Amino acid sequence: WPLVEGLAHDGRATAAELARTSGRNPATVRRQLTRLLDSGMLQFRCEVAQLASQWPILCGWHARVPIAEHERTAEALSTLPELRLCLSTTGATNLYFSVWARSLPDLLRIERLLGERLPWLELAESTVTLRTLKRMGWMLGPDGRCTGDVVPCEPLRP
Repeated sequence: WPLVEGLAHDGRATAAELARTSGRNPATVRRQLTRLLDSGMLQFRCEVAQLASQWPILCGWHARVPIAEHERTAEALSTLPELRLCLSTTGATNLYFSVWARSLPDLLRIERLLGERLPWLELAESTVTLRTLKRMGWMLGPDGRCTGDVVPCEPLRP
């Protein structure tokens, strides 16, 4: 768990840095890091500055979908080039998905497209975010790039 905690604080930390902060041998850390990644417990991903992507607007929808249509809905949503996240939920709504869009009118185009192609999908609530302050623990500046400041979350313990 010291490696997980170290990576929770800074996912860009090198094996040498993780060895220093955990008090372990660098060769041991590299070996353990390889096992940890091979296990599938951790995955790395690269984020792009949203403004630089020319898709500056984030919109998320809470929706209701008949259970029988859940898989078909997720498959259809996965074809949207704008899609960033799609997940099943519980409660009054059973689906959440978010997109990056080029403009506010683009969100209306997406909603119209959803209405035409997925008539069983009931959009219950939407949220529009014009500026994201933090992504994956990294504080973001006005340009959408990381500032170098990390706000780690507490890792789950076994």
